[in-house]
Amino acid sequence: MIETNYHHVILPLEDTYSLGGRYVFNGLERKKEGKNLVLVTSEMCEKITKNKFSEGGKDAIRFLDKIKDQRIFNKNGLMLYDVNDSLHVCYIHDNSEFNKQSLEEFVRGNFKSKKGLKVISKDAKEKLKYESRKIKTEDPRFLITDSKIVDKGVLMGSEELLAKLYENNGVLDLDFANEIFPQENQEGGLFHNQFIKFITSKGYEYAKVTGKVVRNKNKTRIVRIEDQILKMLPSKIHKKEYKIGKTKRKDFFGIEAWDIEQFLAVQSGILNHDVELSFICGSQGSGKTLLPYTAAVDLILHYPKEIAKQRGVPNGKNSFFKQIVLLKPNNIMGGQERYTGFQPGNLWEKEKPHLEPFIDAHKESNLDEINFAEMILHPKRTNDYGPKRDEKLKEKKLNGCAYLPSKNEAIQIASSGYLRGRTFNNSLIIIDEGENYTPYEMRSIIGRIGPGSKGIILGDPDQLDNEKCSKDLNGLTSAIKHFLPKPQTSLIRLYQNHRSQSSEDTLDWKIFSNS
Repeated sequence: MIETNYHHVILPLEDTYSLGGRYVFNGLERKKEGKNLVLVTSEMCEKITKNKFSEGGKDAIRFLDKIKDQRIFNKNGLMLYDVNDSLHVCYIHDNSEFNKQSLEEFVRGNFKSKKGLKVISKDAKEKLKYESRKIKTEDPRFLITDSKIVDKGVLMGSEELLAKLYENNGVLDLDFANEIFPQENQEGGLFHNQFIKFITSKGYEYAKVTGKVVRNKNKTRIVRIEDQILKMLPSKIHKKEYKIGKTKRKDFFGIEAWDIEQFLAVQSGILNHDVELSFICGSQGSGKTLLPYTAAVDLILHYPKEIAKQRGVPNGKNSFFKQIVLLKPNNIMGGQERYTGFQPGNLWEKEKPHLEPFIDAHKESNLDEINFAEMILHPKRTNDYGPKRDEKLKEKKLNGCAYLPSKNEAIQIASSGYLRGRTFNNSLIIIDEGENYTPYEMRSIIGRIGPGSKGIILGDPDQLDNEKCSKDLNGLTSAIKHFLPKPQTSLIRLYQNHRSQSSEDTLDWKIFSNS
């Protein structure tokens, strides 16, 4: 028997590693006094290795290989690793006594534990199997984030805070604002780029947390925010007129903001050069795809030098970003039982069904003068999606004077399953349906954002199609929780449904009968 007296002996199942990768081990450390033990079986490692979709699981196996020098016990098919003061990991080989005993007997015979064994999984079927044997099970709570975090970008303000802003010409020191309007469940109080929304006799007014952005010498990192304040936004924001450098405009390719939240999402997120990650969340019909897509296209267009200068494009560049990189999970509404098999045709014909929301956005705007398929073709050579872009598009003017990128595709379609080793430089990365990525996948994607790039993460935790994820356990909410306090981040939730009354009324549809 191994002499260490553990607090918990924990068996995470394969789905847990798929969700969190190697960071599962961090999540299972004993946070208080004592030490936990995590069990990893060779059978589980083999299952993970054979599962080509479990990149998170494979990352966990790579972690075990990385800590092999920290092995402190190797006997009878058991290898014990000392990860840190709060965690041991035990690898159990097939030929150990594990296969001759029940899991409960094996744990009792080899390990001392105050609280005993528990299994970590969100797979209901697997949990029932262990619970029927009276083994405690629990969800991977360390990966869970309250889905209400998507509402944290715009908070409803109090009458007292509004009155103080009026008394002080619309500006309050942030420390003072936090005293008046404390956020008990938000560590650090109000965050940079957060908005406060006030109900007034005239409608709504908004204030924003802002300050002086201080960057490093290379201008690649925000070092700190100085002189932070809460500042009322001018009433002219209700005109919903975008400012790009010294230029102003009401729309992107005929698409205007339908409400103030849409306007703020674009102006303070997508168009803000100090924001590297812009989260835009919203339910069906909120416009979270249409406006971000058309605004993103505008930012990759090549304008004449004088206009580009007026727009604030850096010297020596033709546009703010080289291209759009589009990532969208290929989960199907209804799950695997709605899967119709492999799509016929070339790569474009296979990808097209998953890109329909962006194709619809393209068609709804004035961009439809160009076929969406041309946006993913290279201007000079054949690529995976077909022959080079139509020669006539070299002369095609958008917004009356701008052109598509002349040296690369306007839109690059990327797959989250093939990102290892990649870096996206000088690009606008649109990550759609963030709720259908696991926390591990989202971490990996955001980790690929390179110099001069911006991430636009779209999603809604209520619109889940990935069976591995849940409303409170997904890549979108996990990323927001991590990045919201950071100064390079913005978050806006779009509340209004702009489709139809019937579409809006589905949001409170309870699928049951009271009769």
